[in-house]
Amino acid sequence: MKSALRGLLRVSDEVANAVRTKKPVVALESTIYTHGGLGHDLAQHHLDLVRRRGGIPAIVAVVDGVPSVGVSAQDMSRITASGSGTVKASRRDLAYLAGMGRHGGTTIAATMLLARLAGIRVFGTGGLGGVHRDGQSSMDVSADLTELGRTRMAVVCSGCKGFLDIPRTLEFLETQGCLVATFADGRDDGAVDFPAFWARDSGTASPAVVHDERQAAAMILAQERLGIESGLLFANPIPREAAIPSDELRVAIEQAVREATEQGFTGSSNTPFVLRRLKQLAGDRIVAANKTLAEANITRATDIAIELYRMLTSSSDCGIDLPKQTVAKVDANADVLVAGAVAVDLSCDPANVVDGAPRPCTSNPARITQSIGGVGYNVALAAHLASRNTRVRFCSMVADDVAGSTVLASLQASGLDTSYIQTLQQESHPDARTSQYVAVNDDKGDLLIAMADMAILSQHSASGQWNSAMETTAPKWVVVDGNWNPRDLRKWLALGRQYRVKAAFEPVSVAKSRALFCPQAGLAQLGVFPHAGVHLATPNRYELEAMNAAARENGYLELGDWFGIIDSFRMRGASDKFVHLTSSELVTAGVPVQSVQLLPYIPTILTKLGSRGVLLTMLLGRNDPLLRDPDANRFILTRTDEHQVSGPDGSESESSSASDDNGVVPAAELQEKDSDEEELERLVLGNKTSFRENLFLRSEGFEDAETYGESMGVEDVQMGELEELADADLFMFDTAGAGTTIAKAPAPKTGREDGAAWEDSDDDRLTVSLASIRQNRKLRVSEADDVVSGTEYSQRLRQQYLRFHPAPEWATRKMGGKRRRRRGSHSSSSSDDGLESDDDGGDYEDDASARPLESFLRDINRLSGGGEGPSKRRTLRPETIGIERVREIPDRHVRAVQSLCFHPEYPVLLSASAASVLFLHHVAPEAEPPNPRLTSVKAEGVDIRNAEFLYPRGDAIFFAGRHRYFHQWDLPSGVVRKTTQILGHQLEFKTMDRFRLSPCGRYMALAASSKKGGGVVNLISTVTMQWVAAARLQSTGGVADFAWWRTGEGLTILGRDGLVGEYCVENRSFVAVWHDDGCIGASVVALGGHGGPDVLGCHRWVAIGSGSGITNIYDRCELIIPDQTPLRLKERPTPKRILESLVTAISFLTFSPDGQLLALGSRKKDSLRLVHLPSCTLYRNWPTQQTPLGRITAVAFNRESDLLAVGNDKGKVRLWKIRR
Repeated sequence: MKSALRGLLRVSDEVANAVRTKKPVVALESTIYTHGGLGHDLAQHHLDLVRRRGGIPAIVAVVDGVPSVGVSAQDMSRITASGSGTVKASRRDLAYLAGMGRHGGTTIAATMLLARLAGIRVFGTGGLGGVHRDGQSSMDVSADLTELGRTRMAVVCSGCKGFLDIPRTLEFLETQGCLVATFADGRDDGAVDFPAFWARDSGTASPAVVHDERQAAAMILAQERLGIESGLLFANPIPREAAIPSDELRVAIEQAVREATEQGFTGSSNTPFVLRRLKQLAGDRIVAANKTLAEANITRATDIAIELYRMLTSSSDCGIDLPKQTVAKVDANADVLVAGAVAVDLSCDPANVVDGAPRPCTSNPARITQSIGGVGYNVALAAHLASRNTRVRFCSMVADDVAGSTVLASLQASGLDTSYIQTLQQESHPDARTSQYVAVNDDKGDLLIAMADMAILSQHSASGQWNSAMETTAPKWVVVDGNWNPRDLRKWLALGRQYRVKAAFEPVSVAKSRALFCPQAGLAQLGVFPHAGVHLATPNRYELEAMNAAARENGYLELGDWFGIIDSFRMRGASDKFVHLTSSELVTAGVPVQSVQLLPYIPTILTKLGSRGVLLTMLLGRNDPLLRDPDANRFILTRTDEHQVSGPDGSESESSSASDDNGVVPAAELQEKDSDEEELERLVLGNKTSFRENLFLRSEGFEDAETYGESMGVEDVQMGELEELADADLFMFDTAGAGTTIAKAPAPKTGREDGAAWEDSDDDRLTVSLASIRQNRKLRVSEADDVVSGTEYSQRLRQQYLRFHPAPEWATRKMGGKRRRRRGSHSSSSSDDGLESDDDGGDYEDDASARPLESFLRDINRLSGGGEGPSKRRTLRPETIGIERVREIPDRHVRAVQSLCFHPEYPVLLSASAASVLFLHHVAPEAEPPNPRLTSVKAEGVDIRNAEFLYPRGDAIFFAGRHRYFHQWDLPSGVVRKTTQILGHQLEFKTMDRFRLSPCGRYMALAASSKKGGGVVNLISTVTMQWVAAARLQSTGGVADFAWWRTGEGLTILGRDGLVGEYCVENRSFVAVWHDDGCIGASVVALGGHGGPDVLGCHRWVAIGSGSGITNIYDRCELIIPDQTPLRLKERPTPKRILESLVTAISFLTFSPDGQLLALGSRKKDSLRLVHLPSCTLYRNWPTQQTPLGRITAVAFNRESDLLAVGNDKGKVRLWKIRR
């Protein structure tokens, strides 16, 4: 059976590599996670526990019918989530599970068997099975005991469960030939009892006593060398502080055992039942004790495995009386951890060739030499040989092939530790090949052609093992070469920041050097000084040029943090200094400039110049002794006011303020304020006291609990007194718009043009460099133009602004006389042609009063949509999307944007926030001013969470906050009505902000607050505001979200447990119910697309987001089981596509009206993705790392599907144009 199992067994690469190199591996059973009821995060906790103590954890389980050793925490979560579908698996069940393809949580018996096959020696668990009470009659004996009699494995546990027959259990183990030894924990040998799980003492003496982990390890090694195949049981008493004396549990144990017998729970079901009942009878103390003893046992098992590792690697005997100095103590720490490539180098030198070169197309005699190379290996070996006091560890990958064996043998011969060289097994990585480099030379030794196969690092990843290596070795430096793919390279740098380890980058080649500055989308931030992710780089001049080009192409030299560091350098006239410090040749090649430009990302750069040496360019810290060394002063390129920013030998950009993250001291010295400046500051801002008093005068209201991740109780937001106020006392209407300007009568002429209102006398004393700052170069008159005065600088800025933004006609007309009335909309003429007011004869001063709401309502019916008409609908390509940012909405909410909605007929955008404000903007990005505000509403005390236009005409707006009422704003009349209760259903609503309006405009769907009996969505008539029907979904946890069918004749309702109901309004019932595949905490649902089944409302697509960041997309045509009457849907359909691009809870899903795009995302910063339909593929070219999204709170598409609006937690609404 063992040989057959070995053929089916799947061992993770990390575990296989650890076993092969004799690392301390600890097996963990999985039944404790699948059937223990101790929490879903217990597996990850145990994995971290073993790693922190220096071991390699190996969870054993059956995953999808495959016996597996080294199961990840994610797979364990999936197995645990399957509930009753996971079998409690002992030795006898392995064949059944493998044949049926089912999950299994392994018991001690099955874990021992599979771990032994994988080569593991030590196993830590909770408690052992044993002989049940009356076992002599029932023969109910745990398979754990027989397994200990035939499988060599050291099991560390807290003895037997307290409800078992402990004396008979020990007798049985003695018969099986299993050693049983209990840790003394400071007690005398004669006073040590075998523990009874929750109790430290059972009343039965232990057969043997062990005092420490080293003795236990010596017993394991002796058992192995003697060839004894039975197991060893090390009993580890529960820690004293968590122990529960047997007397206190006796009553509960007797009751639980009695009930198990009465209810027929025997065999494998007995122990889980008894443990469940004890948990119910004894409370949380049992659960806490279970967790504590399991953690203590795993800790002790790890310590034993480490002691065993030391013995195995010391080549010493295993006798426990061995002198301590002969047992080698392995120091796992390192000074330098090198992560890079190792390869077999083959050098081919021709022999007896004509014309000095080998002949093509035939075999040539040659002298072929083999050596070990690779950039990572060369760095590790050099560091190892440079000083025997430097502890070096090398992390790389090889395949399970001849070349891999050669590499490992050579590393060991050179004295390098191979613990972190991972061997990729052929079974799990059939395409893996050990790196090799072949060079063919001519008879002079010059290279003719070379071939390199280094794909093993770029195509395979093992980030779990890297994390273990970093934690175990605790290095001071990690050196990473460019052979890793960009994603793995960033992972290494992220680990360096996590463990506060300095990172060095070796570029390897021109092509691979670009990996450090690859496109940033989806990767960890690189970081800039003083939080740079890379502390040192060692390129040659060509690699430096390539790195600089990649940084420029991918936007790294456009970021604000980078500008802050570069601007602090004040590099005016640096060319002459560069020539003086280096050479004219290097300056001409751009080497010094390229180095300085990369300094914010890499504070120390060693540029290799071949025979000419190296060029050192670095930023010096404020306390660096070189700053006070007179001999080093000549190498200082530039200084800030207080500290240095050094070029080709050093730089500093740290402020004396600890709060300045960029450490940049302003270049200009701060001047004392004169009396005029102080008076101006007082007039504008007030004095310090009044300024602080008035700063937050209008900031009262509700905190945005959702934005900050807090849960706000319903009672906290109930403002009952507001329900009694009249609407007129709650609302303030702004009908003038943000861009309205009230003109004053011109002042009498004085014979001269009026001067500036205020001039800064300091402008003439300031100087500004136009050449050294990239943004200012466009202000130069010629290439030689550089330093100008502050006054001249201001004039050039004004000229540049007017070049792009000419003054409008009204600003250039002469003042005086009668004025024509302003346009009805505050857009440019290009956007609002023909929108002149009906009354052209009035004075301009007559328009100074606030424009009435009725005027806005007349104008909205004539909006043209920007003057271009609706864009033609074209099919989008799935590969890349054409998208560009346009000018954003000018008005900013003071709180997070909670809702965005486009008008169904006109280019009008509705935005709302919890600051009690509604904005209506005419969407016209090309207008001047862009996207003018049409009107706004201030609803005092209403923390608006949801607002929508009433379809299909958009002649009303519904909005609500976290209150027991909602409002309806009728746009034709301007009247706002409040609905405070739904007759007969008042008690179902503690808040009415979770609503959706139907596309037909007849219904409003409103989620009830109650979760009893599932979740309820009430339907209300938008005409009468009366209750129509209620859709109750029998889901656990209530309703997560719901969406209307396109026809408005039904709803798709999503429960938090992944249950999906299709509700028909006409029938007042669910036509079908189905389950979302693999759902973990459903969060949001959306419908979209055309051509779906008529019976389900004509939408083709349904998308469901979950709390785990996964989004499933289903084709609704494929949900229906064909030829079934009445309608039947598949109970558990297979998604068309599973999107796993995000790792935080999905908070929004929005389909474009044309059904070609799906926007999905979460509240994590910049977490937005676009999906192409019907291919269901993610667009990879947008958003990029530079896309200014923020923490997204709302998303909407316009009616033509060519404009995307995105609201964030800062109150901004940004717009993107989608090109087709």
